Amino acid sequence: MTSTKVPPFSGAMNENGYEWLKDIESFFMEAQWNDNTRRCEYFRLRFRGDADRRFNSFDDATQQMWALLRAQWIKAYPSPIPEETTSETTELNLFKALRLEISKITEPYQTRTDHSHGRQ
Repeated sequence: MTSTKVPPFSGAMNENGYEWLKDIESFFMEAQWNDNTRRCEYFRLRFRGDADRRFNSFDDATQQMWALLRAQWIKAYPSPIPEETTSETTELNLFKALRLEISKITEPYQTRTDHSHGRQ
């Protein structure tokens, strides 16, 4: 994926719709696009063939709200690993990383406290 655009998606058998969605989301992050309208419009403009027809089958609310569009897309093109598992794994990794950071912050305090008890 380039930093300027994501390749078109047609829904062909050799294309992975879930990975393509991840590319789109990475592009949105790089471009700092948080606006629903902009995201949904760019998403729609990248379609060709069957993917364009699938998008047009979504109701208006889904076509215009990123969270709904993303959820509908994942239903159509699920992750090889269920998203719930991916999300849980990500949350678990984040929790572990935060615990590690907290231990780094509190470790000097605990060390000072331990030393002060030893001197009493």
